[in-house]
Amino acid sequence: MTNSFARTRPRRAVLFGLFVASLCVLVQSASLRAADDALDADTLKKSKAATVRLKVTLPDNSVIQGSGFFGAGPNLVLTNAHVLGMLRDESRKPKKVEVIVHGGTADEKTYIGRVLGVDAGSDLGVLVVSSKDLPAPLALAPSRTEVLETQNVFIFGYPFGDDLGKTITVTKSTVSSSARKAPSGYTQIQLAGGLHPGNSGGPVLDAKGAVVGVAVSGIKGTQIHFAVPVGYVHSFLLGRTHRWFWGVPYKDGDTIKMPLSTMTYDPLSSVRTIRAEVWTGDPGPERTGPKSREALPGDSERVKTDLVYKAGFAQGDIALPELPKGKLYWLQLVTVKDKNEITLPGRPFRPQQLVERTPVVLGYKPLAWDPGKLLLNCDAELKIRDREGNDHSMSMKYQTDLVRETDGKAKPDGSTTAKLLFSNAKLTIATDGKEEAKSVRLQELLSQVDKVPTTVSINKEGEFLEFRPVVASLPAKDRNVMSYLVLQMAQGLDSTVIPLTGKEVTSDKPWTAKRDVLLSVAGAPELAVAELTFRYLGVRTVNGRVEAVIKAEGLVRGRKGEGSNIGGKMEVTSSVDVESGQVVSATARIDVDLDLTEDGASGLASGVYSVSLRRAPKAAPKP
Repeated sequence: MTNSFARTRPRRAVLFGLFVASLCVLVQSASLRAADDALDADTLKKSKAATVRLKVTLPDNSVIQGSGFFGAGPNLVLTNAHVLGMLRDESRKPKKVEVIVHGGTADEKTYIGRVLGVDAGSDLGVLVVSSKDLPAPLALAPSRTEVLETQNVFIFGYPFGDDLGKTITVTKSTVSSSARKAPSGYTQIQLAGGLHPGNSGGPVLDAKGAVVGVAVSGIKGTQIHFAVPVGYVHSFLLGRTHRWFWGVPYKDGDTIKMPLSTMTYDPLSSVRTIRAEVWTGDPGPERTGPKSREALPGDSERVKTDLVYKAGFAQGDIALPELPKGKLYWLQLVTVKDKNEITLPGRPFRPQQLVERTPVVLGYKPLAWDPGKLLLNCDAELKIRDREGNDHSMSMKYQTDLVRETDGKAKPDGSTTAKLLFSNAKLTIATDGKEEAKSVRLQELLSQVDKVPTTVSINKEGEFLEFRPVVASLPAKDRNVMSYLVLQMAQGLDSTVIPLTGKEVTSDKPWTAKRDVLLSVAGAPELAVAELTFRYLGVRTVNGRVEAVIKAEGLVRGRKGEGSNIGGKMEVTSSVDVESGQVVSATARIDVDLDLTEDGASGLASGVYSVSLRRAPKAAPKP
């Protein structure tokens, strides 16, 4: 009995100990839940004061409203890019941003904010307010803060703008997912309700009053809402290089150099320069992590170049080391700041065929020379915001084979005509990610495109003046639509053409020209003008013929009034056959932001048009 009692008593002690421990956990959990259920009075007061209402006047003079908050530092207001009407990084900035503090109270004040920058991918924007006596900024949670499912959060903002009394609201919500992928590819925090139109751009706080996210969007008709994680806010503000482009390499004495340019989110101007590090190494996956800059077996020494950096853009010519057989070139970018460096992943790349910067005479000569079949691809990816504030996406992709026939005869003024023959054309149109039913009908129509020869007038500098599709062989009901489709393809080809003066060109002497650009959005054509600077990059031999590579870049504006209805930029790189002056391959990109004024398509549109022209591969000889 004694032994039995001795064995039982400790067991009871353990059970009692577990009971006490469980009770403590329950009490502690209840305490945590109580703390998680509400913000203390001081935090609530400070958070309400720091949250602002924004009235944004867009380039087309329409006004949208949303929320924002002072955070990350004095005078800085964080919000969404879309609240500022900037659907893409290249979008035109708003005409005016009114920052309203203590909205709907006797202490209400209005300040003017200036856009410092946006990251449209993660939907973030930052303003600066150049005034004193502003609310204290909210503290951002650390960059790697993770919110947990079922965690309570608090959403501050001005839902419905002026329509709800102009006063701030505070809504408690719950995290339902911390790793939801947005269509843009960025991670978002998913919330179980709490957002309404006008809340966008407001802070999402944890129970301690730290900003863990920025309210961004929701699925209409549901309680599924989203916020941008605070990690993206830190990355955006600290300076993040997000895009880079390498150009055509060229010989510089015994060295091969390659132009390189980068784009960096740097709204607070904290980046000093961008350093490019190039080396040769074995093929493999991209190199990431803190040890990504350490050499691996087979790596050459790194060639380091500091690019010229200004206002988010860096450019320079980097030297390429000799490339041994079986190796690849590798590139790694380093964002250099005053106190630290941010290293991007190292990635392999294959440069284009190099050119020699030998002076050459470039002119259009209407020779009866056939470059063979060409492949033309044109893509348009657009974001559209209608007058009601609803966001949509639209894409149009088409490709076609193309043969250009030139008779070699010039008129007294130097102009000529040529014939364009399209075939194997394909077209896809999608709205909000869903292919439109009319794509099928248009594709059926395009199956007859080989019956529509198109005559084009060409001036003495090789520029296309007028396209005339010959649709007489088609049924009358199909002619107008086919003409429109063919003209769309012809306009894509036109964007690759380079004006040639017939004079000697050198790499250090650019020339300028204006080009008409026809943009088609939601079926409504918009005529714009591009003011381009052309630069000769050099010559190279391809398939036994000498080609000159020319790059053009410049701004795009509208033709209405002062042209402020359209803004954007255009960039073209074309290879021109030196003997004939014909473009034989090219890439073109037009970034555009414009007002929509046609019935049924009013609002704003922002997007990119891209064109690719290349030779079709030669068919293998028959056995």
